[in-house]
Amino acid sequence: MEKATDNTLDIRRYWREIRRLRWVYILAFIAIVGLATILVVRSMKHCESSAMVLIEESTSDTGSGASKGGGLMGMMKMFSVGGFGSSSVDNEIFLIRSHDMAVRTVKALGLTSTYIERDGLKKHLLFPDSPVKATMPQSVLDTLSWPFLVRVEISPDRHISAKAMRGRLFWRTTFDEVKDATLPVNLDTPYGPVTLTAGDMSSLDNKKMEIDIVITGVKTAALTLEKNTSTDVVDKLADAIEITLSGGSDAYCNTVLAEYINQYNNRRIERRAENAMSELEFYDARITDLFSDLSESEEKLEKFKSENNLIGMDAQASMLVESTVGKTEAITVERTKQEYYRIVKSTLGNPESANSLIPVVESLGNPMIAKYNELLLARKNLERSATGENPQLVALNDQIDELRTSILKNVDGMLAESRMQLEAMSGLMGTAQSRLNKMPAYEREYINLMRDRTMKNELYMFLLQKRENAALQVSSTSTLGFVIDPPHTPEKASNIKNIILILVAIFLSFALPTFLAIFLVLWRNRVEDTSDLASMHIESRAVMASSDDTTSITGLRTQILSSPEQTTVYVCNLADSDGNTIVGELTESLEHIGRQVNLINHLEDNDAILSPRFQPLLKSGAYNFIVMPDSSHISAYVDSFNADNATLLVIIKSGAMRRNALRSLLRGIYADKVVTAILR
Repeated sequence: MEKATDNTLDIRRYWREIRRLRWVYILAFIAIVGLATILVVRSMKHCESSAMVLIEESTSDTGSGASKGGGLMGMMKMFSVGGFGSSSVDNEIFLIRSHDMAVRTVKALGLTSTYIERDGLKKHLLFPDSPVKATMPQSVLDTLSWPFLVRVEISPDRHISAKAMRGRLFWRTTFDEVKDATLPVNLDTPYGPVTLTAGDMSSLDNKKMEIDIVITGVKTAALTLEKNTSTDVVDKLADAIEITLSGGSDAYCNTVLAEYINQYNNRRIERRAENAMSELEFYDARITDLFSDLSESEEKLEKFKSENNLIGMDAQASMLVESTVGKTEAITVERTKQEYYRIVKSTLGNPESANSLIPVVESLGNPMIAKYNELLLARKNLERSATGENPQLVALNDQIDELRTSILKNVDGMLAESRMQLEAMSGLMGTAQSRLNKMPAYEREYINLMRDRTMKNELYMFLLQKRENAALQVSSTSTLGFVIDPPHTPEKASNIKNIILILVAIFLSFALPTFLAIFLVLWRNRVEDTSDLASMHIESRAVMASSDDTTSITGLRTQILSSPEQTTVYVCNLADSDGNTIVGELTESLEHIGRQVNLINHLEDNDAILSPRFQPLLKSGAYNFIVMPDSSHISAYVDSFNADNATLLVIIKSGAMRRNALRSLLRGIYADKVVTAILR
């Protein structure tokens, strides 16, 4: 037989097992989908609320105050430390996501107690109003690690029965219980006392109500709130943040999200007030010291002026300095004039530069020089097309000579006048410089004292303004987070989780029995019908046989007759007496259609087919059926089975033999030599 592997997948084998487990599929579908339906019905409504917050820049400094302080104050404000220059959206996201924000929100709204109304299988979240309120000391809630349940039943006459417990289903432990009591009620628990008080009783409407109160610690409630809250930047180029919260009702999501944003703004206000108080303390101490220094500096200045009779000295010194600076600039201008006129005189007096243009300085404004340059340019243009005797050229030369003479005389006069003015200004500057140099040393001391007083006064004014700004920040209630889109929920609650749960349940109701069917097929691995022989390549000559079904015997006979030359049929009977019956009916069927049959079923052992005495037992022209005495050990006779005139008939009971055992039994035998009869 050809080598086969177990990796050959025949879907018929698995489909056979699936049909057997059809009731398992039905029961699994009813159980799993039914359980999922109950969970969907029992689960509370799932809602999502979202809000959008714009992070605005802080405006702690007023523009008018900054401009009034002068240059020194502006510079000091530019390099001041601790100011809030611009909003950082990433930092604000970290603040919103912080555990402290969740803790503040939990404490502000009392989210440590969750009120759930039970209406049959359905559950509803009671928020923010509940007929019964449960309270515990805040110190207990701050340290409570494990949640517990308080189950309350309110009768139409507003009497209650309540019990505190922990655990689930059959493992619940009851701490304390009261029956038919009136509010308020106290329940003792290992964690601390629980007080039940009356809430909004208007929702009772003279009917019975069952309420589950889940009490958790602040830390646990805050972690749950953090898990249900998400933040994201709306756009990379914008300073807006979108905050989303999921919960059990529209009122819960909107109220909690609004409080969450409110706590964020409160935390920002507190932080700004803390910084402002620190700045205020620093400014108060610094202003006190600086005021003492400023008073001392003013006293020194007044004493110095009184002792040295320097009333109006600052104005006099300023005038001398301004006069000196002005005279210096005037002398520079006159020297520039002289240098220019010398260049003009040199150009006009040099015969080699008779055709050179004179540079023109607009500030000096001499029209003759401009006219001289125009005549030179006209002469150059005329010389390109005229000879030296041209009347126009001669006239231009005469005009240029006359204008040159006039300019030289004018330049000499300008130089003389400039020298006189330069000498006069030099004298005045020398006088002013001499007066300035002769000022007594105490005048310079006076200037130093004035500078010291001015600097301290500027610094004093700057600190006063900063102190006022800090004082405003302490009492300011302006926030960075501007709510541009208040908390809101979609009109229709999302059922995506319930749909996913039902779909998963439907999938599991089919998948689990299918896995069971695959497991059973692989675990049993038995030959039950012809499809189990496909991986051994002997399915085509296999027949499902039964002694009561003549059609199956006819099919088996057809397989034997399909190879006319294979008249020697070795019978491997693994079905005991049922196999003998099939062999008998098969031989009768062959005889019935006129075939001669020789049945050999009296051999003592398998080795007899190899002895010389065996050959005389065979009849020529007949179908020789040799029944193997020991059908479980035939591997030593492979050559006999593979002979050209031989066929191996294997008879097994359905489900009685493993496929691996049959493959091992037929190892080495050609697949076209094997005919298999599987007994139903």
